Amino acid sequence: MITVTGIEQLNATLKALERDAGRHSKSAYVAGGKLVEGEAKRSIQERSPGNNVTRYRSGGGSYQHQASSPNEAPNTDTGRLVSSINTEITDDGVYVGTSLEYGKYLEVGTKDMKERPWLIPALNKKSDDIIKLQINAVNKSILENEHNV
Repeated sequence: MITVTGIEQLNATLKALERDAGRHSKSAYVAGGKLVEGEAKRSIQERSPGNNVTRYRSGGGSYQHQASSPNEAPNTDTGRLVSSINTEITDDGVYVGTSLEYGKYLEVGTKDMKERPWLIPALNKKSDDIIKLQINAVNKSILENEHNV
C-alpha cells in the first residue's frame, strides 16, 4: 500500500496559483492595452508624408490638412481620433479602440479611400512587450506561491 501525503497542500497551492495567475495576467493585459493605446496615439500624432487636402469647418471657412499616404497612420487633424482612443477593461478582456465611426474606415479603408491603419500596427509593434508582460505575470504568480510547494 502506498500512502501519499500533502495532497491537500498541493491542491491549495494550485488554487492559489490559479487565482494569482489570473490577477497578475489581467494586470498585464491592462498594461499591454495601455501600451497599444499609447503607440496608436503616437503614430497618429507623428506626421507622415502625404498630400494636402482642403477641409471645411462646420461654421464655414476652409483650411489645408496634410493627409497621410495610404498604408501610413492617419495624420491628426482635429485631435478627435487621438482623444477618443482608450483602453476598456471588461470581464471578457481588454479592448483598445475608438467609438468614432470614422476610426474603422481609416483602419481598413473604404471603396473610395485606401486604408491608413493605426490600431493593428500599434498592436503589432507592442506584441513582444505584451508577451513579456504576460510571462512576467506568470513568473510573479509562481514566485508568490513557491513557498507553498
